[in-house]
Amino acid sequence: MNQSNHVIQSKEDLLNHIGSFQKLEIDDLTQMEKLLKMNVPPDVWKDALNGNQELVQNTKELSYYNREIEYIHLLSFLTNITELQLYCNNISDISSIYKLKKLKKLDFRSNNIEDISALQYLSDLTHLDLQGNQLTSYTLALPNLIELTLDYNKIEDKSGLKYSPKLQSLNLIKTEIADLRTIPHQLFGLKALELYNNNILEISYLSNFVDLQNLSLGFNKQLQNIGPLQFCTQLTQLSVDDIWPLQFMKNLKILDIANTQIVDLHPLQYLYKLEIISAFCTRIADMSPLLSLTQLNFFQQQQNYQCRYTQAPQEFFKL
Repeated sequence: MNQSNHVIQSKEDLLNHIGSFQKLEIDDLTQMEKLLKMNVPPDVWKDALNGNQELVQNTKELSYYNREIEYIHLLSFLTNITELQLYCNNISDISSIYKLKKLKKLDFRSNNIEDISALQYLSDLTHLDLQGNQLTSYTLALPNLIELTLDYNKIEDKSGLKYSPKLQSLNLIKTEIADLRTIPHQLFGLKALELYNNNILEISYLSNFVDLQNLSLGFNKQLQNIGPLQFCTQLTQLSVDDIWPLQFMKNLKILDIANTQIVDLHPLQYLYKLEIISAFCTRIADMSPLLSLTQLNFFQQQQNYQCRYTQAPQEFFKL
């Protein structure tokens, strides 16, 4: 019989399925993993925990990834847990997680989750990763959230973002976003924004985020003009398909132009703070504009393409 489909009926039945032990041990992660794969009713689980308060009180962090876990209602008894990582599993129902009020970091990436309403009750959350699920909306009001990842979901409604005023990092890779105005301008403290591989047409709205330091815009094929980036003067890390508007971005330290059609590096020659350039899978031949960049210590390009400018310092290249 498939263990995950068997409904446990009693404490004795539970222990029989776990193995030959007589109680649940806090340091036996394999045992806990077995439990998370079983359909154990809450009352049976509570009975099995009787006398083992050490497990309930002392578990602060738990990580099970790529374990084919389906059921997480057993975890609702771990009320002191602050960090939970359950990525790359088969989880779809997270309704019981509302009981874990002390959670600060939660990682549910690469599961089958559609309904995240139970997360609304976790007001202490600071880091939340939901990438690679089945989400179509994000309406949570999480006032202490600092980092949010929604990559690889078809998010249409992002209205919940405005209720996270402390948000500093927002990841929206391949979420089919076309209009940046769906990102609330109230995110005044936003420092990192990942928008890689979307349908973005125009970016003047980014001028609302004056503290933005890290921005990814690569692989937005319909984006023609990135000129408005010149107003994002605090940017230090950037991923784009066009570098001509960057010549005034004097604070830039990290630049990603991998997999682009860029061949001319002259717009970079006065960006003296540049330290790292990733140009993997490009056909850049002339490296001479980089000679003035004394802070540059890493330039990555495809291995099989020969540079025409032979005097370029060798320390630029990690081929």
